[in-house]
Order: sequence, then C-alpha cells, then structure tokens
Amino acid sequence: MQATVVDHKVPHKLDDAMSSGDATQITKAQALFWDHDNWQSLCKTCHDEKTAREDGAFGNPRAL
Repeated sequence: MQATVVDHKVPHKLDDAMSSGDATQITKAQALFWDHDNWQSLCKTCHDEKTAREDGAFGNPRAL
C-alpha cells in the first residue's frame, strides 16, 4: 500500500501532556511531535493498527 500518513515512531503523547498541565511534559511532548527524525511514512491501515496497539484500543494494553 501507498504511504499516506505521517506516523510518530515514538508516541509523543501530547494530549496526555496537555491534560496534565505540566509545562515540562508539554515541552518534551511538543519537541517529540515536531522531531522529523521521529517521523515515518505509513499507509493508513498500518498507522491505525500501530496506534491501536500503543494507545490500548480494541482491548490492547496501553503501551507505556
């Protein structure tokens, strides 16, 4: 399949950082979000499967 999505190799967890209100966590998450070395191209199906594994969707345990 053709790559159509930019994926973060290491999850940035920016939403969690923003919810925490911790400025240090937010800064780290933002840096990881924008780090081009942390990006990879994936097709949407592969991205969604990877994200589900990492985020605990579909009964998967959430990755730390």
